[in-house]
Amino acid sequence: MDWFVSNGDKNKTVFSSDSYMDTIIVSTSRVHVIKGGYSENMPRKIFKIDTSNIADLNKSQLIKDNVKYILVKNGRNEIPEFGKIVYKNQHYVIFEISS
Repeated sequence: MDWFVSNGDKNKTVFSSDSYMDTIIVSTSRVHVIKGGYSENMPRKIFKIDTSNIADLNKSQLIKDNVKYILVKNGRNEIPEFGKIVYKNQHYVIFEISS
């Protein structure tokens, strides 16, 4: 995604709800992703979370695991209360976790 190329912090991580986008984000922007084909680098506590429910993510655990961004498909009702929308198109929404 172009947004990550221009705006993504390469020292932080994206929590993605779409495994298809994981490879694209990593290959184009070099920003870390914790899902998809990169499971060997997943923080254990994140891996155990039910990733189908984005609204139930724990902010302090995400910050501890170096997650700064959350990518969800547009149209999903789950919105993390601690995230600020930094990008939105017809397919995806990117939230940035406030520290």
